[in-house]
Amino acid sequence: MSLNPLIFPYFILVSLFLFYFASSQTLPKEEVDALRAVATALKKSNWNFNVDPCDLTSSDGGWRNPNADKLFEDKVTCSCTSTVCHVTKMFVPPLLPL
Repeated sequence: MSLNPLIFPYFILVSLFLFYFASSQTLPKEEVDALRAVATALKKSNWNFNVDPCDLTSSDGGWRNPNADKLFEDKVTCSCTSTVCHVTKMFVPPLLPL
């Protein structure tokens, strides 16, 4: 039984297509704007808004902490579907009075 020679390339194409859309989860602009407002109010200058805070696959790693049980400085916990992410929790260390 011989397989159609187009099945394998078709399988690869479909896999790449699914991988692209599975990895294209983004944080809505409104939530990024809200994080910017929080950063301004808290005078946080170390938050990188050039990356999606929920994107672990970026070279910068985003802000998202995959281990939500540990306390890390300036972490966000995101809930992602196949197309969009939302910040569900945020940890900012307490600010000490100057």
